[in-house]
Amino acid sequence: MIDELQRGDKVTTIGGLYGEVQDVHEDRVVLKIAENLKVEVAKSAVSGTRE
Repeated sequence: MIDELQRGDKVTTIGGLYGEVQDVHEDRVVLKIAENLKVEVAKSAVSGTRE
């Protein structure tokens, strides 16, 4: 699942953040968690996708 992440996917992190994937890098993803607020998290911190 982690290797298949792509822009636009809605995910949940192990820390409980809900976000939308904005960019995918080799070992991390950029998530939009609020309007005008993006964070970088390790791919391993993504616990799952959601609808």
